[in-house]
Amino acid sequence: MRRTIRNGVWLTVTMVLSSFFGLYAQEVRVSATLDSANYLVGDWMRLQLSVEHPYNIHVLWNYPVMINAENFEKISESGIDSIQQNDFLIENKIVTITTFDTGVLVIPPIECYFQRNGETDTAVTAPLSVYISIVAVDTLASFRPIKPPFTIAMADRKWWLYGIPIITLLLIGGGYWYYLKEKRGKVKPIIQEHVDLRLPHEKALDRINELEHTKPWEQNQVKEYYVELTKILREYIETGLHLPALENTTKEIIAELREKSMDENLLRQLHNDLSMADLVKFAKVQPAAAHHLHILETAKVFVEKTKPVTATEPVKEELSA
Repeated sequence: MRRTIRNGVWLTVTMVLSSFFGLYAQEVRVSATLDSANYLVGDWMRLQLSVEHPYNIHVLWNYPVMINAENFEKISESGIDSIQQNDFLIENKIVTITTFDTGVLVIPPIECYFQRNGETDTAVTAPLSVYISIVAVDTLASFRPIKPPFTIAMADRKWWLYGIPIITLLLIGGGYWYYLKEKRGKVKPIIQEHVDLRLPHEKALDRINELEHTKPWEQNQVKEYYVELTKILREYIETGLHLPALENTTKEIIAELREKSMDENLLRQLHNDLSMADLVKFAKVQPAAAHHLHILETAKVFVEKTKPVTATEPVKEELSA
């Protein structure tokens, strides 16, 4: 009895503290709350994520909320509900989660990404404790009897035993006769192998333009789109810039490019976009629609700025910002 009371008091105190507690990072306050402290196993729990920040800070909601806990499963995310104040803005999002474990469970801190003056930073919420109980079962109630199996009258199907083999032999014989007839009348055409004489950057730009024209994300092929786009960039870096990329991670690729003294702003943007693509491919993340064209534009700019300058192409001077 004392242990139950102590657990209940501890849960109540934790929920109250979690409702008002938020970690401050770069003038951003993040908090997470639940609409209850007790649930049944398998219940859907509405986790409200709230971000309070000044107007000059942009919250990166295109990064999906990650619940880093093995015993919780995220079901869905809602849209953004904004509340405007005089000096700050409050943005709310509902994340629906569930669990099939029981007892006192802890939802770990949740990271929230935001940008200020072009710099990306994170803030985290306080952990939440919740008590999960099982469904009560009446062990004194009597068991219901199991109904016996029933039979269904079947018509006589013996003719199938003779008809199926005969039809099968006729189809095989007819198919083999047609194959021999076509084989005698056909002349094997001479196949000329096509040699692609385009340079690596030309191939990459043509494939990027083709993706921009077909727009695979509009046919619900978001993952396939990011897989193909990152494949184009990796093959260009491997064949055009002669750097290992096909088997390297995103972090290793950026490190190799940084040694070539490339534009740091371009490398930072490329790193952010490739990291988001990795989340789409391996973590089933669904980025915002605007990010599909944004990563496409980043790929174009990267290829244009790193392609070799030939003797017939005039050197273009970049305008300073």
